[in-house]
Amino acid sequence: MTEKAVNFIGFLWKLDRKAFAHLRRSLRDEPGHYIGAIPYVEPFTLGDTPSWVRQMYYLVAGLFAYVERPLEPSGSARKPLEQNLGESMARLYVLKERSPSIERRFIRLLDADHEQLPSRLRQTVTLLKSNDIPIGWEQLLDDLGYWRSEQRRVQHRWARSFYQRAERETQPQESTPEPQLTGGNE
Repeated sequence: MTEKAVNFIGFLWKLDRKAFAHLRRSLRDEPGHYIGAIPYVEPFTLGDTPSWVRQMYYLVAGLFAYVERPLEPSGSARKPLEQNLGESMARLYVLKERSPSIERRFIRLLDADHEQLPSRLRQTVTLLKSNDIPIGWEQLLDDLGYWRSEQRRVQHRWARSFYQRAERETQPQESTPEPQLTGGNE
């Protein structure tokens, strides 16, 4: 994950309730259109930030404010969670006993074009939130910047993570046999 993403999410953790409310309200509009969110996001999108990446900053900020809660004054931000959204969805998939509907939703998300992505991502994040599954916000922000790539590397990485983690978590744990104690001259 990039330092810029880590800094942005770290900044979001430090915002107050009023800022969180503005960011949550921004989810009603297309990413980047709600005026109330501009003071919190624009400082991080200065310079050569492509339009798509800028929109993803707004989307992630709104989703973050929807899921997380402002820290208490003495609180500290959570350390970056080093997992992509595929891994988060795999945790939900296993939790729901490999529900086909969870898998279908995830595949629909992977297949989303740039116009469908905000809506499908909001649905996915809502589902994760309702099941207390953590999200790696920094990685999500970085990944979404490459969503429109022709190679679809992000989508492939999420899919691999989803199926690999689901497989690992549903495999029976191999137990090491207890050593057999043998007597001397039996």
